[in-house]
Amino acid sequence: MSKYRLFHVLIVMAFMVCFIYSLVVRTPQGVIVTFFAAIIGIGLILLNTSINKHPKN
Repeated sequence: MSKYRLFHVLIVMAFMVCFIYSLVVRTPQGVIVTFFAAIIGIGLILLNTSINKHPKN
């Protein structure tokens, strides 16, 4: 597994854990945790994509 795919899978798994937490807890705190996890997760995925972008030949 490439380094890019490994980081991508870990980021998505971390977001899914936060999402499942919000579904189980069902409080405003759970919604806030999911919202911030989504923002951070999207930012990390974009960062991971830009760092591991292959140069075009």
